[in-house]
Amino acid sequence: MEKLVDLVEETIEDRDVRLVFQLGLGGGAHRHHERRSLTSCSRRDTACLVVYEVFYEPENESKEQELQEKMWRILPEEFAENDSVQLMWGSYGDTENFPVL
Repeated sequence: MEKLVDLVEETIEDRDVRLVFQLGLGGGAHRHHERRSLTSCSRRDTACLVVYEVFYEPENESKEQELQEKMWRILPEEFAENDSVQLMWGSYGDTENFPVL
């Protein structure tokens, strides 16, 4: 996770962008619970949630793209080869609703 921490620190220190970062771990605790069939999440050994959302003004888009590319290079290194990486939410380029303060 060291590369991930370094990238988060680099992004926070960059004054041209703003970062929303969250890291959550879950799963496994209810694997053998009698009601586990109610959700697929409880059947996982472990789930790791990483939110790395970079916000920027239009003139800083290249910086945001550089940081996002670094993140996509880090993910396969930090997580096991068989793990899946899924985008669960995004602004999908709608920066008008997410102004940088």
